[in-house]
Amino acid sequence: MFKNKIIYFILLILLSVFILYHVSVNYFFFQDDWFHINISQAKNFQEFINLFKIRTDIIAWRPISKQLFFFLDYKLFGLNPIPAHLVIFSFFISNVFLLYIILKKLFNSIKISVLASFMYATSTIHFISLSWISAGEYTIGTFFWLSASLTYLLFIKSRKIYLYICSILLFIICLASTEFAITWPFVIIGLELLFPQKHKKISNLKKMIAKIYLMIPAIMIIVLYLALRFIIYPLPAKGDYGLSFSLKTIDTYVWYILWSLNIPEIFKYQLILSKFTFSKEPAFLFHFKNYSMRFLILFVIEFLIFIYVFLTNIKRKTFNLLLISVLFFSITISPVLFLPNHTFPHYLSIASIGIYAFIAYLLSQLKLNKMHNKIIISVLIVTWFLSSFTTLSFTKETHWIPGEQSISKEIITNIIKTNAVVPKKSIFYLQPSTVQIKQSLMDQNALQVIYMDKTIKTIFLDEKQDFQLGGKKDYYVNLKE
Repeated sequence: MFKNKIIYFILLILLSVFILYHVSVNYFFFQDDWFHINISQAKNFQEFINLFKIRTDIIAWRPISKQLFFFLDYKLFGLNPIPAHLVIFSFFISNVFLLYIILKKLFNSIKISVLASFMYATSTIHFISLSWISAGEYTIGTFFWLSASLTYLLFIKSRKIYLYICSILLFIICLASTEFAITWPFVIIGLELLFPQKHKKISNLKKMIAKIYLMIPAIMIIVLYLALRFIIYPLPAKGDYGLSFSLKTIDTYVWYILWSLNIPEIFKYQLILSKFTFSKEPAFLFHFKNYSMRFLILFVIEFLIFIYVFLTNIKRKTFNLLLISVLFFSITISPVLFLPNHTFPHYLSIASIGIYAFIAYLLSQLKLNKMHNKIIISVLIVTWFLSSFTTLSFTKETHWIPGEQSISKEIITNIIKTNAVVPKKSIFYLQPSTVQIKQSLMDQNALQVIYMDKTIKTIFLDEKQDFQLGGKKDYYVNLKE
């Protein structure tokens, strides 16, 4: 009976993810994808080793989820984006089941594990990381973050040293995949000290120090990592990546919570929270008018259910778990919390777990022998999925990802058909070009990638610019055709 329920759960997760995100599998390479493919080529062993070096011209050091990933993907599949998407989707599905196992061990409750895993799998926070190959690093990084956590939990139970070593190694791999890895040891320490488990009591300072002691290797690695990234190889933290310690942080924090609850990303830029009104931007209102009533109904139902299950579970344990969830969320979102000009829902790949686990706990406290409680849980599951579906449908109409991947695919496909082979130092004139076209091709990178030649030059011309072809190495691409 239990095995059958697990099978149904797996099928439900797979079906839900397919319904919500199947379109994303066909999204082409665009923007940062071209840049990372271009810099991830290695013709010999030394160039391969160089892929793991820290660069000062890009904001992050993620050699495993970026350079190694794009190196292997291009070597194996070339300009076919589907395999890359499928690999990222495989990591994503693995994350859902890792989460299920971890929550099962922490709460000893199948109900909590299933509900939280379902909410996580069908959340709209994954749109960017599942649609844009370059953002897949957050899914890959989360896999290693959760793997390190599960391995450490197994070590705590068995005290087998090889499990502890594996957890530290997985943490290092995670650190080479995403900067969110720096939160891992602090979350582990917090869970060790605060999370309620049977037969586990913090009786004295000595035991507390012993638990913190196990995380010293990970913390030392983080100190070394931060020294490398901020002192020896300084980050190019300017513009959107500039740090800000102001009241904007509170606004950013609130939006990360709202995004976790399936609120569309674009609302951050169109909704004036202080007045609770939307801006009057024509393009936004044109799309929003077809979804406004659905958003209102679904979000009101969810909000009322959340309030009901919280008010019916006012007890000490509930507030303790709320505190743990808030601390978990705050710690795991902290690496990007002070970047108010660079906020995205996919940064919640780890942090949102705290919210979903708490909501699942509240729902699990409803006694299923009462029909109205069964109805409440069923309504929330259906409403949650419908809100995800509605938000994603709206997002696909308003987000820049679908548009930019489409532009990139159309231009690159046409160029390859027309100019299968070109000599070195060729120059392509693209007209009429826009800022969006230049951005979707990542300036010079796209054409350098498709011809695997860094001497290729691309010149983007607006509609009125005059030019003259210089010879056989010059190619004109009419973007109107």
